Amino acid sequence: VKPGTFPFDDMEDFSTPGLMLFAQLEGHPEDLTILEEMIATARKLATTLGGDVFDDTRRPLTVRKEEEMRNAVLANEVRFRRAARR
Repeated sequence: VKPGTFPFDDMEDFSTPGLMLFAQLEGHPEDLTILEEMIATARKLATTLGGDVFDDTRRPLTVRKEEEMRNAVLANEVRFRRAARR
């Protein structure tokens, strides 16, 4: 399916096989909060729409994968701080 936008004037007839949520994180302290909110939003959408939440490999999102994502965000924050000091 080609990426696009929602047809807000015709949402009652609209369907799609999936939604992708993403965020550009730039190493700020609030990045972890953004990730947490994105995961919560994905879970709420899945519950409301009768769907599932998958990770970047198209497998069900697990607690372990969520922890890996959190660790990646924290590592990214450290990298950005080091780069800013140079």
